[in-house]
Amino acid sequence: MIIEMPAIDAAYRKYRDQGFTVLAVDDDEPLADVVVFFKKHNLAFEALLDPGAKVTDLYRVRAFPTSFFVGRNGRILSMQIGTMTEKQLEGHLERILPK
Repeated sequence: MIIEMPAIDAAYRKYRDQGFTVLAVDDDEPLADVVVFFKKHNLAFEALLDPGAKVTDLYRVRAFPTSFFVGRNGRILSMQIGTMTEKQLEGHLERILPK
């Protein structure tokens, strides 16, 4: 499991009523494996499959995990390459959540 997923899930559950959404993009796992993983870890946010890595290529992802934090206007406001700590996650959330 990606180490920050529990913190991301907690943030999603806390802020989803404010419009915060999480989309996990997986470009190499079969759907059945992703479903089992999400159920096993009780993750509430959504997973999207990206066969052929089209989204990965579009956003020029070169390392995993990579997290994009997108504002309400659709612009990427912050990005994290590699795993992130809870403190780093909080910093990214401060940039995108309404004050």
